[in-house]
Amino acid sequence: MTVFIDDINMPVINEWGDQITNEIVRQLMEQNGFYNLEKPGEFTSVTDIQFVAAMIHPGGGRNDIPQRLKRQFTVFNCTLPSNSSIDKIFKTVAEGYFCEERGFPQEVCKLASALVPTTRKLWQATKVKMLPTPAKFHYIFNLRDLSRIWQGILTVTSEVCQSTDVMVALFQHECSRVIADRFTSHQDKEWFENMVNKLTILSLEKLSNNENVPKESYFIDFLRDAPEATGDEPEDAVKSFPVGFTFFQFRLFSYPNVNRYVFNTYSLKQLQYLLFFDAMIHLVKISRVIRTPQGNALLVGVGGSGKQSLTRLASFIAGYQIFQITLTRTYNTSNLMDDLKILYRTAGQKGKGITFMFTDNEIKDESFLEYMNNVLASGEVSNLFARDEIDEITQDLIPVMKREYPRRPPTSENLYDYYLSRVRSNLHVVLCFSPVGEKFRTRALKFPGLISGCTMDWFQRWPKDALIAVAQHFLASYKIECTEEVKQSVVNTMGTFQDLVAEKCVEYFERYRRQTYVTPKSYLSFISGYKTIYEEKFAYMAILPQYPKTGLAKLMEAEVSVNQLSKELALKEKDLAVASKKADEVLQEVTVKAQAAEKVKMQVQKVKDKAQAIVDEIAADKAVAEEKLEAARPALEEAEAALQTIKPADIATVRKLGKPPHLIMRIMDCVLVLFQRKVDTVTVDPERPCMKPSWAEALKLMNNSGFLNMLLTFAKGEEKEDSITEEVVELLQPYLDMEDYNLETAKKVCGNIAGLCSWTQAMAYFFGINKEVLPLKANLTLQEAKLVVAQTELNNAQSQLDEKQRELDEVQAMYDAAMREKQDLLDDAEACRRKMNNATALIEGLGGEKIRWTESSKSFQDQIIRLVGDVLLATGFLSYCGPFNQEYRNLMLQLWKKEMNCHQIPYSNDLNLISMLVDNATIGEWNLQGLPNDDLSIQNGIIVTKASRYPLLIDPQGQGKIWIKNKEKNNDLQAFDSCVTSLNHKYFRTHLEDSLSLGRPLLMEDVGEELDPALDNILEKNFIKSGSTFKVKVGDKEVDVMKGFTLYITTKLANPAYTPEISAKTAVIDFTVTMKGLEDQLLGRVILTEKQVL
Repeated sequence: MTVFIDDINMPVINEWGDQITNEIVRQLMEQNGFYNLEKPGEFTSVTDIQFVAAMIHPGGGRNDIPQRLKRQFTVFNCTLPSNSSIDKIFKTVAEGYFCEERGFPQEVCKLASALVPTTRKLWQATKVKMLPTPAKFHYIFNLRDLSRIWQGILTVTSEVCQSTDVMVALFQHECSRVIADRFTSHQDKEWFENMVNKLTILSLEKLSNNENVPKESYFIDFLRDAPEATGDEPEDAVKSFPVGFTFFQFRLFSYPNVNRYVFNTYSLKQLQYLLFFDAMIHLVKISRVIRTPQGNALLVGVGGSGKQSLTRLASFIAGYQIFQITLTRTYNTSNLMDDLKILYRTAGQKGKGITFMFTDNEIKDESFLEYMNNVLASGEVSNLFARDEIDEITQDLIPVMKREYPRRPPTSENLYDYYLSRVRSNLHVVLCFSPVGEKFRTRALKFPGLISGCTMDWFQRWPKDALIAVAQHFLASYKIECTEEVKQSVVNTMGTFQDLVAEKCVEYFERYRRQTYVTPKSYLSFISGYKTIYEEKFAYMAILPQYPKTGLAKLMEAEVSVNQLSKELALKEKDLAVASKKADEVLQEVTVKAQAAEKVKMQVQKVKDKAQAIVDEIAADKAVAEEKLEAARPALEEAEAALQTIKPADIATVRKLGKPPHLIMRIMDCVLVLFQRKVDTVTVDPERPCMKPSWAEALKLMNNSGFLNMLLTFAKGEEKEDSITEEVVELLQPYLDMEDYNLETAKKVCGNIAGLCSWTQAMAYFFGINKEVLPLKANLTLQEAKLVVAQTELNNAQSQLDEKQRELDEVQAMYDAAMREKQDLLDDAEACRRKMNNATALIEGLGGEKIRWTESSKSFQDQIIRLVGDVLLATGFLSYCGPFNQEYRNLMLQLWKKEMNCHQIPYSNDLNLISMLVDNATIGEWNLQGLPNDDLSIQNGIIVTKASRYPLLIDPQGQGKIWIKNKEKNNDLQAFDSCVTSLNHKYFRTHLEDSLSLGRPLLMEDVGEELDPALDNILEKNFIKSGSTFKVKVGDKEVDVMKGFTLYITTKLANPAYTPEISAKTAVIDFTVTMKGLEDQLLGRVILTEKQVL
C-alpha cells in the first residue's frame, strides 16, 4: 500500500524543535512498526507499505521538516511546467470548448485561443510584481489560479458570448475575480488593471477592438427569468436557474435595478438588506464562487462588513442550504466531525447544494483548521465515516451514478470517488476571517489550503459613497425639521464622520499605541442612534415652547379675568343684598309659626301625659288580677286533667250501682249544686251526719248523654264565672268540709269518678279567687273607657300639632333655601374676589417674566432648527468617542464642527454635550454612587447609559466597576452572587441565563481580549419575538429575555487589543484615569471638604 502525505511540513514545531506527527512517520519508516502501549515490549510490525509526501518550499513563515525525516525520502524539486506546456494544456481546453459546433462565432473562437498565452503572461507578471510580504502574506499565486480563471471563462454559453467584446470583458472579469480580489490596496488593483489593459492591447489588437470593451463588467447567473412552472413541481422546490454566466454592466443596468430584482424575485422584502453598490459587487463575487463547482470562498474583512449577510443572501439566491456551527461550552473536535458528517451527507449522499459558513470566532481549537484544510485541499477528511457508514452511503449512490455514468462499473472505489466528487461539487465552504492581528497570517501560513483552496475576496473599508447610500436609505423617510438641502448635508456628513474617525483611529494608535476600530456596524449604530436621540430631543423641544406660550396665555387670561370678575362682583353684591332681605322676612315668619307650634305642642303633651297615667293604672290593675288568676290556674288545670280521666263507661258503671258509695252521692250533689239543678228537700241522712244525697236527681243528670261535655264546657267556658255565686259556694261548703271529701279517699272509693271530687273543689276555690278579681275587672273596664276618651283627645291634639309642624317645616324649608341662596352668593362673591386678587397678584408678579417668555417663545424655533446639528454631534460622540481619551474626544468634536460648517449644517455654538444628554440631578446621583465628578468620567457615564450597545469598560483602576455596582444596587446587582460573574467562572452560562430570564443586570468583570462566542447574539441584540416576549439563542439553547436585563463588561487590562468585531458589538469606553482627570477628581474632593467645613 502507498500512503500519500500532503503538506507534510504543516505540523506545528514545538518548543524542542520537533514535529510530533512527523516523528511518528519517521519511526514508522525507520522501524517498520510501533511499540504497543497497552502491552509494553510488544512490537507491532507494519510491512509492504511505502510513503509519498509533498510539501511547499520552506521559508516565508513555512516550516521545514526535520533532516532525520527528510533523509528517508528521495527528494524531487517539482518545478512549474514550461510556458509552452502551460499554453498547450489550456489551449486544448479553450479550443475544445469555444468552437463553431457549440454556436460560438469564429472570431470568438480565435480570440479564446489567443487569450491563453495572455492569461499566462498576466499570471506570471503578477507573480513577479506582487510578492508576498508580512502584510501581504496571501499574495501567493499558483497554477490553480489559472485553472480557476479558465473554469470561469468556460462557464459562458454561446447565447451570451456572441462578440469579441463580451469575450474580452469575460476575460478581464475572471482575471479580476481570481487574482485582483485578494489585493488589499487600491494601488495594487490599479497596477493590475493597467497590466490587464496593456497585455490585452499588445496581444489582442489584431483580433479585437479593446476600446469597445465596457468598464466594470460583471458576469452572473441569477439575473435572468426562472423557467416557467409546469405545475408538477413539489411545494418545497427551490427556484433553479440555468447554469452559465449572464453579462451585465452596472453602468448600463444600474445597481438599484439589480437590488430591486433580487428583492422581488427572491421574496426578500422582509429582510433588512441594503444592497448599495459595493455590497452588490461583493454579492456578485460570492455568488459567482459558490455557483461554481468546487467553488470555495475566503472573505476577509473587519467585523460588520457584511460578509455573513451577503453569504446568506448569495446562498439563498443559489438555492443552497446555509450551515453554520453552533458553539457551546463543550464544543470540541468530535462535535465538528459530527457537523462535517451532516455536511457530507447533504452534499454527497443527497446531492443538495449547501454552503458551510465558518468564521474565525468559531475556531475554538486550532485543530479545527486542520480539518478545514483537508476539506479545501482534497475534499476528504480521514476517518470521518466508519466503514459501515461508507458502505451505506455508496450503496445509496449506485442508481445515481448509473444514471450519470452508465459505463462506469459500481465498484467500491468508483462509488467512493463519485461520492467525493459530489461532495466537492455541492459543498461550498465560505471562510469569513478578520485581517486584524497576527492570527490570520499565522493560520494562513500553517494551513496553506485556506489560501490555495479558496477564491479570496478582500472586503475593503466601506467607501464614502456606500456610507452615504446607507445613511440615505435609513433617513430618506425619516422626518427631520429642516430643509431638504440640510438633510442631504446631514447624510453626506455622516459618511464623513465615519471616515474621520477611521483616520483618527490610525493616528491614535501611532501616538498612544492603543488600538481602536470603527466598523460598518458602528456606522449603522450611529445612524440608528441619531434617529433615536433626535426623536427624543425633538419631542422634548416640541413641549418646551408650550410652557412660555402657556404662561403668556395665562397672563392674558388673567387680565381679561380681572375685568370680568370686577363686573361680576358688583352684580353679585346686589344679588346678595336682595337675598339677605328675603332671608330676614322668612325668618320672622318662621319665628311666629314656631311659637304657635310650640304652644300646641305643650297642650298635646298635657293630654298625652293624662292618657299615659290612665294606661299605667290599667296596667297595674291588670297585672294584679292576672297574678291572682295565675295562682288559681294550677288547681283548675289539675281539675280539668282529672275530668279527662273520666270515661263514659265510668259514668255508666256508676249509674248501674244499686247502692253507690255515700261519697259518690255527695260528689254528685255538689255537681247538681254547681249546675244549679233541682235537689231533694234537705233532710238529715240517717247514716251520716250530713244531708241526705239527692241521688235520683243525680241519676237524671248522668243519664244525659252530654254529661261529660257539659262538665268540660263548664270548666273551659265563662259559665263558672257567671253561675258560681256566693250562695252556691255556701251550699257546697258542708260537703267540702267533710273529712273524707278529698281526692285520695275518692280514688279509693270511687275509682275514676274521683276526678269529680277534685273538680268541685277547684270550682269552689276559683270562686274565692274570682271574688277578689271581679272588682279589679270592673275598674279595668271603666279605666279603658276613660282611655278611649283620652286617646281620642290625644289624636285630635296630635293632628293639630302635625298641622302646625307641617306649616313650620314649610316655612323652615323656605328659610333654609333663602339662607343657602344667601350663602351661595356669599361664597361666589368671595371666590370672585379671591380670583380677582390672585389674578392681580399674578399679573403684578410676572410683569417681568412676560417679556422674557415672549423672547424665549421666539428663540425655541431657532433651537429646533439647530437641533439637527446638535443631535448629530451628540450621536457621533456616543457612537465613536468611547475608546478615546479626553484630548481626542475634543479634537474629533472640533473636526466634526468644522465639517458641519462646510456643509452649512446648523448647530449651537455654545453646545454642551453633557448638559444636553443628562441633567444635573442625574449627575449628582452618579457622584453619590461613586462616579468621579470630572468631565471625562461624566462623559463615560453618559456613554454607558445612553449608548445603543452594551458597554465594555477599560477600567484598570476599578472606578467604573464600583460605580456600576452602586448604580444597580437597587436592581439586585449585589443582592445575588449570580449578577456578578466572569468568563472563567464555572457557572458563567447559568449566571447569564438567569439574568436574561429574570430581567436582572449582569456585570462581567475582568474579561481578557476575547469574549465567549455565546455572547454574540446577546451583544448584537438578535432577539427573537415570541408572542409578547423575546428570546435569544445562547449557544444551542433559547433563553427568554425579560425587561430589565442589561449587560456590563469590564476589564482590568490597561491597553487591551480588542478586535474590530468586539468593537462593533460593544461600546468600548476608556475609564482609565488620566492626569487631568485625576486633578479634576482631587479638586472636587477638596471643594466638597471645604463646603462641609463651612
